Amino acid sequence: MRGLTFREQISPHFVEAGGAGEEMKKKVQKGGDTIRLNAMSAVSLLSGIIKKFREEEPDAAFVVTDQKESMDWHLCILSAGPGMSYQGGQELLSEEVFLGTSSSSWLGEKDETSLRDVENENFILLPRGTVLRNLADTRFREHHFIPKFSMECNSTHLVRSLVSDQVGITLWPEYSWGKRPDVHMVRIAEPGFHRSVFLLRQKNGGDPPAAERFVQFVEDYMRTLENEK
Repeated sequence: MRGLTFREQISPHFVEAGGAGEEMKKKVQKGGDTIRLNAMSAVSLLSGIIKKFREEEPDAAFVVTDQKESMDWHLCILSAGPGMSYQGGQELLSEEVFLGTSSSSWLGEKDETSLRDVENENFILLPRGTVLRNLADTRFREHHFIPKFSMECNSTHLVRSLVSDQVGITLWPEYSWGKRPDVHMVRIAEPGFHRSVFLLRQKNGGDPPAAERFVQFVEDYMRTLENEK
């Protein structure tokens, strides 16, 4: 589910090794204009970013994956919890993490709520080991909150759909999960609910010029997001 949804969001703007048209295959083989991007976070933002970048640079081709163990990339985008960083990583965005709830639920009319007010709500969380789950476990423990745990799901797309269908609530990053009319983001009164999005480059360098330009484009895009807040 996660891989399929990832491709549905990105597919109009990227090349897959086995599914590219002849013209795009030639671009990949040429290599100079091809950007290998491992997108482990902020996928909802990336579709718009890649679209806008290719409007400025129509010859740029992308090979986009979302593979945790892969090292076959020029650039990697991933998230980190509070106090975490990556050696050589560049912080692109710091975002608040809200409670995501159906817009038609009783929480849909609230701007802020405390954890104790949602102790009877069904929580849907990502698996242990993910940044958002680690954030949830850490902050819930710090604030002496025991959630009513109803479901664990490793598909962010499915989690968002379940929230919109009023199956439960979840932690919802402000920017990287995207805004949608059927989901309302409620600020958590307790402190510490935020995370960062980082960009990594390969240590050996040698990125194609198009990748360098894409980095600058992403930096400017993320800066605009924060300034518009």
